Amino acid sequence: MITTLGDEKAILGYMIYRHLDSQLTTEQSFFYEKHRDLYRVIVKLRKGGKVVDCVSIEEEIRDRENEFAFTITNVLDLDRGLLQDKYAEVHFNSHVRSLLIKNRKQKILETFQEATKHEKTEDPWPAFKRLYEEWSPLELEAGTVETFSMAANAKDLKEFIEKKRLGEFWGYRIKSFPRLTAALMGLREIVVLAAKPKIGKTTFALQIGSEIAEQGAGVIHYDFENGRYNLMMRDCCRRFGIDYRQELLADSWSGFDSLIEKVRQIKNLAIITDRNLTIDKIRSHIFSMRETAGNENVLITIDSLQKLPMENLRERRAAIDLWLRNFEELKAEDPYLTILLISELSREGQKPKESGDIEYTGHFLLRLENNQTEKEIRKLGFDDNIRKLWIEYARDVATSNPIKYQADFSHWKFSELEENR
Repeated sequence: MITTLGDEKAILGYMIYRHLDSQLTTEQSFFYEKHRDLYRVIVKLRKGGKVVDCVSIEEEIRDRENEFAFTITNVLDLDRGLLQDKYAEVHFNSHVRSLLIKNRKQKILETFQEATKHEKTEDPWPAFKRLYEEWSPLELEAGTVETFSMAANAKDLKEFIEKKRLGEFWGYRIKSFPRLTAALMGLREIVVLAAKPKIGKTTFALQIGSEIAEQGAGVIHYDFENGRYNLMMRDCCRRFGIDYRQELLADSWSGFDSLIEKVRQIKNLAIITDRNLTIDKIRSHIFSMRETAGNENVLITIDSLQKLPMENLRERRAAIDLWLRNFEELKAEDPYLTILLISELSREGQKPKESGDIEYTGHFLLRLENNQTEKEIRKLGFDDNIRKLWIEYARDVATSNPIKYQADFSHWKFSELEENR
């Protein structure tokens, strides 16, 4: 299913300039009228056995330009877009992957891998032509209403229920946080973690992601503040029990080379610091991580919602809401995906900052706060590094008393405390 303007331009550009087979989509998949018109012209030329390029398209619409919503300038712009838009291939790959959602069998993945080996100057998708001949007409109509009907998804529903009975979608078990795991019935769906600055929300979320990666799932942590290598150092300290200052940063520490060799083995945890992030790029990262990890289960962490790329900073709330809609759509189409959204708290300290629809997006809303009040910290002159985690909202489990944690920033980790402490 084509979902964005970038997708539409990339698909048409590939059809004209990279000889993409027009069977990979349908006229109804395009939202813009000029793109539907151009698609019809491409299909007509192909059926007539003609080469599809700027010249043949211009000849086809000559003296009849008033009949079409596009112009030859639009066609030339598509070529420039493929050359100049570094995300064009991401848009295209996003569309191709959407065609694979209905069938996750190994055969499909192998076919995709075979297709991507071809040079872009040739017809890059001959393997997909063979694959399409085996698919039913219903599966060919990607993006039509029938594709999403109850009848069309009955087989997938049966598989989903069977796996749910076995506990496959029960949620991730966080080894260090058994009380949190029990309270949420496993980390799953879309989880919002909100906290004030300097509480430790990044460390808390990174520990969750790292432990899930240790179970074999793929984990992608999107960071817009701390930096990739700082987070890698934190994860190493927690994962391997290394003291941050006394060992890792000490010249005399002898375990450095051994540590680097261990890090080379961690392939299913990625930390991405792309300040030009888009939802299409996230889709591409998820697909790539599944291949790397050899596991369909993927967790993505966004750190944080308020620092996501936004075109208009004056409309931050609207931009955050748009990102939230994108994450909801991403989760709705992918039962194997879990999303952890980190949010800053408002000045009042009770609601996510610039919240908008944040409270309504999350399956769970968690709030992390200091055990001491700011007045107590000022009076004592130190922070006891004890944190309380409140389950503010949950759709299908009961909220409970806060769970207490001891923060250890020398090893960048949290430990759950006994209930009566």
